[in-house]
Amino acid sequence: MVFASKHDFLNGIISLKTNLAPNEFLKNMQRLEKRLKRTRSFKDAPRTLDIDIIFFHDKKINTKKLTIPHKVLEPKRFCNNSITADGSFINIKTREKMKKKVMVGMSGGIDSSVTAYMLQEEGYEVEGVYLKLHNRTDGYHERNLGYIKDVAEFLNIKYHVIGSIR
Repeated sequence: MVFASKHDFLNGIISLKTNLAPNEFLKNMQRLEKRLKRTRSFKDAPRTLDIDIIFFHDKKINTKKLTIPHKVLEPKRFCNNSITADGSFINIKTREKMKKKVMVGMSGGIDSSVTAYMLQEEGYEVEGVYLKLHNRTDGYHERNLGYIKDVAEFLNIKYHVIGSIR
């Protein structure tokens, strides 16, 4: 039986180096949980604290006390991506670093162009979006889209145009 939590909770992931063996590391984590007053009222009960070992080098372990890689990596589980200490994202199933992706509202003006450029320089994968909020017949959108096309080509980014909203 699985129980839904009725309380907010925090979820995080860390990566660390250790000289401990997997079972020794597990015992240390369980001691830490105990010291931090983790309660285990019954199997699969909502927890006050839960420290899981997702990976341990490239080891594969499947015992009654320890499963590595952790079952959280099974299909339909919640944990797919996490952020590392340096601010980059990692897919914990593949262990590959992922680019940080951001959408920038493009207006054809200098502000959005500079913003897209600066984010790209910071390592973000940038895409632009142009939102037509009104219908105009005076060439307004065509001019802006011309500027956006030039900026997108210069920065080598994709951009999307979303039509009128009524």
